[in-house]
Amino acid sequence: MCPDYDFDVPSYATLDRFERELARRAPVTRFSTLAWTAQTGCQDWPTEVTNPQRGLDVDGTPPILMTSSRYDPATAHSWAVNAARQIGREAVFLTYDGVGHGDYWLSPCSRDAIDTYLVTLKTPRKGSHCPAVWPTGDSGQRQSPAGGLVNPLPELLGTGTYG
Repeated sequence: MCPDYDFDVPSYATLDRFERELARRAPVTRFSTLAWTAQTGCQDWPTEVTNPQRGLDVDGTPPILMTSSRYDPATAHSWAVNAARQIGREAVFLTYDGVGHGDYWLSPCSRDAIDTYLVTLKTPRKGSHCPAVWPTGDSGQRQSPAGGLVNPLPELLGTGTYG
């Protein structure tokens, strides 16, 4: 992560200011531990960024299925929308209208669309949405409608702190 992404945060004081602002704007979600670990781990990295982020230039590929949770606490939905916009006509974007990071295990609708794409390269219609599946009951009992697939991280569902 550190040699590939310029976070553009010049100091720990700036990082502290961002943390206070995030707590003000999102007092329940607060911040993403994934992003916080990357940010603090890369702060004052001793080498220059060698592969900085840049606009995407994609042309002539088969359709590319992109998915994102509308309320992802780790990677903003707007980032994924922007990446799909940059890719252009090759991108087919599917939004999971629920909460959590990594919608494959959170939504049977998303999981089925992703599985179909991986096996056949068939995508849902552009602009498709999968409905939110709000955690209820024992999350350890969740499985795919096709059977057999169970979320490998059930303790993360329904806690109110992650997904």
